Amino acid sequence: MARKPGFIPEQTGFAGFDRVGLSRGAGRVRATPAGSGPAEAMAGSGRKCAGPAGARGALAAVCQADLFSLPLPPLPRTVFLPEEVRLSAVAVASLGGHAGEDGFLYLVVTQGRAARLLEHGLPLSRRAPLLLTERGGVVPWLAWLNDTRSEEPDTEAGAVLRLRRAMVAEALEPDPDHTAAFSAPCYWLSGA
Repeated sequence: MARKPGFIPEQTGFAGFDRVGLSRGAGRVRATPAGSGPAEAMAGSGRKCAGPAGARGALAAVCQADLFSLPLPPLPRTVFLPEEVRLSAVAVASLGGHAGEDGFLYLVVTQGRAARLLEHGLPLSRRAPLLLTERGGVVPWLAWLNDTRSEEPDTEAGAVLRLRRAMVAEALEPDPDHTAAFSAPCYWLSGA
């Protein structure tokens, strides 16, 4: 049986299949004169090169930067300082009126926790993020806090803290559950 040019048989192990379509000289690397290869060009730049300078064949010089000379990546942020986000306590009476977006986010916590946050700042944690809301969610949040608080006399009343939205915008994640419960947009301050 005669074979046609370019015929590809269906049997496994056919030795001529890998040569179909290769032109002459394909896969060859042209030799460079000694001293002008990539290894010599990179030698003065602080990079370490491996491989022969005038490599013939498919092996070329491989260069890698010195990993100990690179700067360290920045550490992940763990806290927003009170001065940085303009954290301040606000009176609930001052939150009446316009309930739209006002450039601030609000946090409802106990009096003791509010004092700690005002002193040390807002911690960023993926495991225990802080819940923030817009102005319209503060009153429902306070009502929910009063409903869930036990009737013990030593429980603290809620305090409202305010911070600048623009300062924490990159660390916010939307929270659809509390948004539905408080009828106002709510966010997790997680540092994502």
